Amino acid sequence: MERKGKDLRKLVYTSIIIAIATVLNVLTSYLALGGAAALKISVSAIFIKIPAVLFGPLYGGITGALADILGYLIKPNGGYIFPMTLTAALGCVLTGFIFKYTKKLNSTVIKKILISLSAFFIGFSFINNISVTFFSESNYAGFILSSEKIKLLFIIWFELIGIGLAFILFIDFVLGRLLKKLYDENFIKLLVTFMFPNILVTTLNTFILKIFIPGLSKVGFWTLYAPRLIEEVVAIVVQSIVISYVIRLYYKISKENG
Repeated sequence: MERKGKDLRKLVYTSIIIAIATVLNVLTSYLALGGAAALKISVSAIFIKIPAVLFGPLYGGITGALADILGYLIKPNGGYIFPMTLTAALGCVLTGFIFKYTKKLNSTVIKKILISLSAFFIGFSFINNISVTFFSESNYAGFILSSEKIKLLFIIWFELIGIGLAFILFIDFVLGRLLKKLYDENFIKLLVTFMFPNILVTTLNTFILKIFIPGLSKVGFWTLYAPRLIEEVVAIVVQSIVISYVIRLYYKISKENG
């Protein structure tokens, strides 16, 4: 009986959140590129991730899919693109799975892991740069330069990953100093949780937009992807701040209600 009560509570909260996200979708703004909407700025995106964080991947996936469909019905912008509903659900499902494990970790442990990974990726990229610049005749440099994809991965992407991880630590440090007693340790856990699913969905959606919208098919991938990626990084920070307090409030209410 207690189990059914908890499930019913989760369902009710999830329904309320979907309703709020749907209503807030009317505030969504689009920035055009190549004559078509390429960049979506949405307040509702903050709420869509809440069920995944609080209740797990199942509720997250349902919320992601329904919020995308209902959001389109409330405020359509061009034709409906079904694959983007799938990526919305995928992003929320991954968020639920990842937070299931990151929430168990001590925030200090997470910071140490991020420092180590950031140093590794940046250091590895630096070594690769040195190799291809000063030791271009070596076998290792030859391997890196043998393919543009390998060169892009070993030099550019590894460096970007390292910088991205360092950015997470920097934002966490700044907010910790600014907010002080109001700072919530769930913030860095949520930053880590959102980083992979959000960027993955943004990347997939960029390809989908180029496929389904004729005006964007002529736009270079990085021309389209770069502003979308920057917007997503900002969104990740905002989502992490807001949802860290939502978690605190939710558990406080749940404790008071038994």
